[in-house]
Amino acid sequence: MTKPLAVTGSTGYVGGAVAHALANDGYDLTLPVRDVGRAPQLKGARAAEFSYSDSVPR
Repeated sequence: MTKPLAVTGSTGYVGGAVAHALANDGYDLTLPVRDVGRAPQLKGARAAEFSYSDSVPR
């Protein structure tokens, strides 16, 4: 059993490569993305809708 990881930038070039490599190694991934439809479909990964403004206190 592996620890869960969050991989930001999974829709981009570098983050996507990292997400693919970790998924191929069997990691349990969460992919925070702005548009769930653009998230890569990877075994053991789930996309979570995220906005950077969600983390900024007002």
